[in-house]
Amino acid sequence: MFAILKKDNTIISFQEKDNIISEYETLKTDFIKPTFTLFFTVDNIDEIYKELKDKVLIAKNMHNTFYGTKEFAIFDNNGNILTISEQENKN
Repeated sequence: MFAILKKDNTIISFQEKDNIISEYETLKTDFIKPTFTLFFTVDNIDEIYKELKDKVLIAKNMHNTFYGTKEFAIFDNNGNILTISEQENKN
């Protein structure tokens, strides 16, 4: 349902359609909608969230993940999902 490919500093993840819809329910639709997601790692997620939350359409509100990150996701102007993430314990 999920695969990660990594070479040097580049990571590409593949996620099965039903799995990603369970994560981003806003993608649930009766028609096929081409979508990709980009995942950005940052050091100042709270500042970025505060700056964007009232200016863009939120795909997923700020939350803590089971894998130790703090994240939120937005839609870009083409309907693609941009996930912004920060490692919770940087030490």
